[in-house]
Amino acid sequence: MLELTKNERDLMALVKEYKENGTFKKVIVLLNTSNVMEVDWLDEYGVDACMWIGGPSRNTGFRGVADLLTGASNPSGRLTDTYATSSFSAPAMQNFGDFSYSNGGGNYVIYTEGIYVGYRYY
Repeated sequence: MLELTKNERDLMALVKEYKENGTFKKVIVLLNTSNVMEVDWLDEYGVDACMWIGGPSRNTGFRGVADLLTGASNPSGRLTDTYATSSFSAPAMQNFGDFSYSNGGGNYVIYTEGIYVGYRYY
């Protein structure tokens, strides 16, 4: 659920083709999502810029996005979330799995990352 769907990948392949044949000069991806997602595909499809726009409101939010795209405003803010190219790059992923006690006492996860979890690792 953090990756592009097949339809989205097909669309990005078409956009890349248009850029390569000169129909498009630049490709800018707007992430209109409230969830963090994997963005390993940005380089694969020759994306020139990517901007997270969250969930802009219909009345004024998209006007602000237009201002950012035209240069009327500067997107100089900071994100509180980290957009990794792969969720498997986080050290915490090494400890996820189906680990269970040998006596049938349930499942467990070994916590070994210390402070290097989430944004602190990246």
